Amino acid sequence: MSRLLICSESETILARVERICSSIGWDAERSGFDLSVHKRIAAKEADAVLFDLSIDPDSAERVVKTVTDALPFFPLLFLYSGVLPTPAEGTGFVYSIAPERLDQLEHVLISLSCAGFPASEIPPWRDDVQTPVPRVLIVDDDSNLAYELGHLLRAVEQYDVEVANSGFEAGALLHGFKPDVAIIDISLGDMDGREVCTFLRTHERFRDTKIIAVSGYYQPDEAEDAPACFDSFMPKPLSVQDLLGHVRAFLSAE
Repeated sequence: MSRLLICSESETILARVERICSSIGWDAERSGFDLSVHKRIAAKEADAVLFDLSIDPDSAERVVKTVTDALPFFPLLFLYSGVLPTPAEGTGFVYSIAPERLDQLEHVLISLSCAGFPASEIPPWRDDVQTPVPRVLIVDDDSNLAYELGHLLRAVEQYDVEVANSGFEAGALLHGFKPDVAIIDISLGDMDGREVCTFLRTHERFRDTKIIAVSGYYQPDEAEDAPACFDSFMPKPLSVQDLLGHVRAFLSAE
């Protein structure tokens, strides 16, 4: 069963969140607003955390910064009414919910249940030196397309390929997988794919990762407003030969 840590001092909020979690098969556990939250997340004792930012802004800001700095791949949910901004774009995978719209939590948790897997199953970090085969990450909510692309890259090029069907799942995979090239759909179901691109671009561990953004909704001229997020853009439907050409070109340039 997936587990949500609730960091709030409001009995009303705690009770409502517990009811929502119970209705969709999540285990809700109350947690204090202190650095023990960070330790519990690091120990994989939770699959997501909900921070009520309205209770103690100064304490909340300190704890949230500690968590996002140390565990940028972890899904964080923020309950706030403009008291504090959520972490800057690119610092992690975040969701925000206004207190008066707390019912939206149900949809967010269902999305995480469908897209990801329990924190205890997140793979350990893999040492780069021991696996010299080029690594490719595919992030696309079209599971059939993602599967076919992954099969193609493994069979034709013999790359080490990981596939994610959501931003949350990509974040979990990145905990143990450092891609040389990432192919990312910027129109994901659970979040804007450009947030995943920005996260890769701004995180020191992935500074050398080349990013190919793809989309069936945006055209090249429409994607020009975010060139810093990715290295190249390809519209869908994809040309397999063109995509392979992009991947090969990036890998040969390293």
